Amino acid sequence: MTSVGPSPEEKAAGTVVPPPSTEQNGLAKDQKQAEFVSAATIDEETVRKALLDYASDQCCWGKGAARDMKIEKLEPSTSYHYILETFTEGRRIVLDHIPHYENKVDGPENGQPPGPWEMPAKTPTMFEDETSEIAIPHTHYVKSCHNCGASGKIECFVCRGSGRVKCNGGCSGKGEQKVYRNSAWVMERCSRCSGRGEISCSSCGSSGRRTCTSCNGHLQLLWFQKLIISWRNNRAEHVVEKTSLPPEMVAHASGSIGFEDLQQQVLPLKKFPEPEINSASQRLLGEHKFPDSRILMQRHKIRIIAVTKCICKYKNKDMTYYVYGLENDVHAPDYPQQSCFGFINCPKCSLDCCPESIREDCDFFKEECSIL
Repeated sequence: MTSVGPSPEEKAAGTVVPPPSTEQNGLAKDQKQAEFVSAATIDEETVRKALLDYASDQCCWGKGAARDMKIEKLEPSTSYHYILETFTEGRRIVLDHIPHYENKVDGPENGQPPGPWEMPAKTPTMFEDETSEIAIPHTHYVKSCHNCGASGKIECFVCRGSGRVKCNGGCSGKGEQKVYRNSAWVMERCSRCSGRGEISCSSCGSSGRRTCTSCNGHLQLLWFQKLIISWRNNRAEHVVEKTSLPPEMVAHASGSIGFEDLQQQVLPLKKFPEPEINSASQRLLGEHKFPDSRILMQRHKIRIIAVTKCICKYKNKDMTYYVYGLENDVHAPDYPQQSCFGFINCPKCSLDCCPESIREDCDFFKEECSIL
């Protein structure tokens, strides 16, 4: 027997199913605690070359300051980037349907439907987001299509059921169009719509009705419960940076791995010489609780990033910049030659950007701009 099916709102409603308590994680195994590792230091030649390369890569930056500055002091330090990742699996049940093609219906008469956490699933790629959808066995049943009232047809959305649409020829629905005849513009009846301003709707063949998009014209729908499995990599991080270098730059810089551990449930760090790392590990692990999901795996690591604060003088003015990471990235927000050729509005000639012909004869440029 068939009947009218659930509404679209009922269909869309999903139920999140927490994992059984017996599947929640047990105590973590003992692990080796992280040991203090200091990043390597770099010399004056390296920091100067890093700034020269950086200035060369910027639009309109002069290299004179990088070449002629006096490096007064280098202050090396070590930054730490703690990363925690928790890979979880969550399951929820939604109601879905497909057109019923008179095929066999796997209903509850064939057996008890398995529980959502009893359903087998493929092995996911660890620490990568992914979603899988599986029809739950023995939950299928047939009902009349609610979208078309079991008629197999719905109103055409193009012509709104009228079977006709506005003429898309030269008249734009007016029935007449302007044409050039005998050296003059005249109005003539549209040949495409014969002056009616409308033409037959090609989407429904002028019937005003088209095949139902839900049942595909088969009058009935096969309803079933669908299990949606979501694997998510939940990531949290904390940066320890003692200088004025923005933490987000440290987080994106290349560095070496000072510590890494992988378990179903890792332990918080307690003995790392930097107390802020221990506190961050304890706090972030406490926040990574997912009562509606199952934790499949956890990993955490400490990345070590070398940071060198460079204190310099250029033309009797203080200048500070930072060189950091394995690739010697540079952060120099106060670099003095960030405009075209190291200045804006030359005080000698009042030009924004000196042409080469002027630079060749300009004593100010040769003595002050320091770009060559």
